[in-house]
Amino acid sequence: MNATNFNFSAETLAALGVERAAAAIALVEVLRADPRFAAAFTREEIESQRFDPADRAARALYASLYPGRSGDVLFALREGWLQGAMPPRTARRITAIRTCRS
Repeated sequence: MNATNFNFSAETLAALGVERAAAAIALVEVLRADPRFAAAFTREEIESQRFDPADRAARALYASLYPGRSGDVLFALREGWLQGAMPPRTARRITAIRTCRS
């Protein structure tokens, strides 16, 4: 499993008028809908252990959590997918931003 995390820029969020928690929730929803991702959670979900204990990916993300350094969103790619450049998904980005603003 290839686990990684994503940090939001405080300056960008402020410029967009989006709360960090809302942005994290919106990104998690987008990642969970994408078949390349085995798991996606907000840092808060992982820190507070709000996941199924039988979820192998969630347990691995919890084990890799580094308080103060882990990203706003933690995710794991499915077997066979490699981390790297992914094609832009403009429609999903716009939807995520609109979700955060509402």
